[in-house]
Amino acid sequence: MTYRCFKQFNESSFVNELLSSGILEVEALDNPNIALAHLTSILNCTRDKHAPINRKKVKLSKQPKWITDPILDAKK
Repeated sequence: MTYRCFKQFNESSFVNELLSSGILEVEALDNPNIALAHLTSILNCTRDKHAPINRKKVKLSKQPKWITDPILDAKK
């Protein structure tokens, strides 16, 4: 299971980093495709730094009886 962790998220730190990353320079770009790519890159990098994706392994203590080997093979 993957999830985005917001335990240590600090909104003011996030906003300050966005402002210092050059996000306001996107408005000056003439090509909208380049501007969108630049904006997306800045937002994704900053988001990943302040709210990283964590993985958690989820186990079932016991599989239900209706889950058979063919179902597990089809799931793979």
